[in-house]
Amino acid sequence: MTFDASARVEAGTASRCGQGLGLGPYIALEIAKAHGGTIDVFSDETGTCFTFKMPTGRSKL
Repeated sequence: MTFDASARVEAGTASRCGQGLGLGPYIALEIAKAHGGTIDVFSDETGTCFTFKMPTGRSKL
Protein backbone atom coordinates (compact mmCIF):
# COMPACT_ATOMS: atom_id res chain seq x y z
CA MET A 1 0.00 0.00 0.00
CA THR A 2 2.93 2.38 0.58
CA PHE A 3 3.52 2.65 -3.16
CA ASP A 4 -0.11 2.86 -4.32
CA ALA A 5 -0.94 6.05 -6.18
CA SER A 6 -4.05 6.40 -4.03
CA ALA A 7 -2.27 5.83 -0.68
CA ARG A 8 -2.09 8.77 1.69
CA VAL A 9 -0.98 9.22 5.26
CA GLU A 10 -3.96 9.31 7.59
CA ALA A 11 -4.65 12.46 9.57
CA GLY A 12 -2.88 12.50 12.92
CA THR A 13 0.12 10.41 11.87
CA ALA A 14 3.71 11.51 11.42
CA SER A 15 3.24 14.10 8.69
CA ARG A 16 5.07 17.42 8.95
CA CYS A 17 2.36 19.62 7.52
CA GLY A 18 -0.54 17.21 6.92
CA GLN A 19 -0.87 18.32 3.32
CA GLY A 20 0.00 16.80 -0.02
CA LEU A 21 -1.33 14.10 -2.24
CA GLY A 22 0.82 11.25 -0.99
CA LEU A 23 2.21 10.58 -4.48
CA GLY A 24 5.92 10.77 -3.56
CA PRO A 25 6.51 7.04 -2.91
CA TYR A 26 4.51 6.06 -5.99
CA ILE A 27 6.42 8.45 -8.26
CA ALA A 28 9.78 7.38 -6.79
CA LEU A 29 8.94 3.70 -7.40
CA GLU A 30 7.88 4.34 -10.99
CA ILE A 31 11.13 6.20 -11.70
CA ALA A 32 13.18 3.42 -10.10
CA LYS A 33 11.34 0.73 -12.09
CA ALA A 34 11.78 2.66 -15.34
CA HIS A 35 15.54 2.48 -14.78
CA GLY A 36 15.64 -1.16 -13.69
CA GLY A 37 15.79 -0.38 -9.98
CA THR A 38 13.76 -1.20 -6.89
CA ILE A 39 12.63 0.45 -3.67
CA ASP A 40 12.08 -1.49 -0.45
CA VAL A 41 10.55 -0.20 2.75
CA PHE A 42 10.89 -1.46 6.32
CA SER A 43 9.12 0.01 9.34
CA ASP A 44 9.26 -0.74 13.04
CA GLU A 45 8.73 1.16 16.29
CA THR A 46 11.94 3.17 15.76
CA GLY A 47 11.03 4.50 12.32
CA THR A 48 10.93 3.72 8.61
CA CYS A 49 13.78 2.91 6.24
CA PHE A 50 13.53 3.21 2.45
CA THR A 51 16.22 1.42 0.40
CA PHE A 52 16.74 2.47 -3.22
CA LYS A 53 18.65 0.07 -5.49
CA MET A 54 19.63 1.15 -8.99
CA PRO A 55 21.76 -0.69 -11.54
CA THR A 56 25.19 0.72 -12.28
CA GLY A 57 26.71 1.27 -15.68
CA ARG A 58 25.16 2.44 -18.89
CA SER A 59 22.42 0.64 -20.70
CA LYS A 60 22.73 -0.10 -24.39
CA LEU A 61 20.08 1.93 -26.17
